[in-house]
Amino acid sequence: MASTRKSQPKQRRRSEDSRSKGASKQANPNARSGPKQKWQRTPQRRRTSPVMVAAVAVVVVAGIAAIAVSMAAQRREEAGISQTRPVSVTGTSLPPMPGEAGAQDPALGMEIPAIEGQSFDGTPVSISPGGKPKVVIFLAHWCPHCQAEVPRLVQWIRENGIPQEVEVVSVSTGVDAARPNYPPSRWLEREGWTVPVIADDAKNSVFNAFGVQGYPTFVIVSADGKVVRRLSGELTKDQWEAVLSTALMSSSEQARQQ
Repeated sequence: MASTRKSQPKQRRRSEDSRSKGASKQANPNARSGPKQKWQRTPQRRRTSPVMVAAVAVVVVAGIAAIAVSMAAQRREEAGISQTRPVSVTGTSLPPMPGEAGAQDPALGMEIPAIEGQSFDGTPVSISPGGKPKVVIFLAHWCPHCQAEVPRLVQWIRENGIPQEVEVVSVSTGVDAARPNYPPSRWLEREGWTVPVIADDAKNSVFNAFGVQGYPTFVIVSADGKVVRRLSGELTKDQWEAVLSTALMSSSEQARQQ
């Protein structure tokens, strides 16, 4: 009996120890014996898929091909188009326009030179001293005032039309591929410009023959081919109408004198 009583405390301790060990295992089943170690994951490098590389290459090649096709189509569309054309000037050139506002224009009453030229596509266009009274408009593709003036005149012409008694001719001059809004042929086509255009040559021969000094410039010519007025700068719609009226009045005055 004595031996039984003495063994009971040992059994109790063993059972308690086993229970505590089991509890610790349940609380942390992943616990390891021995010194603790820190586990770190080695970062994995992303590998570029060969399929992705091939897809990117296809897109780049397709883009380059599309640009090449577009440029080829543009060249085909512009076949026969030239931004400058040979011109022939006959007669006395007009003196340069005065630089000071309000100064007397030395070209008033002088006969304009005769111009034989071509449009961008080679269509013959001329400016002759005789015939109807004229308004000659000088434009440069890079000139911001010209870029503002052209759509304004386009709208006016669409709404009103040009009087049959007046001839309106434009001259594309000062062409420079290194300057903005090049080429002038596409600019004027884009704006819906329907006025006949003479493509000035690389030396700006028409520009110089009319004594023009800036852009845009309007030269009013009477029916007998003489300068009525030259003015430079942007025009409002009212001022444009006044230019046409001046051309018509010069024709009427000439008729009365005859």
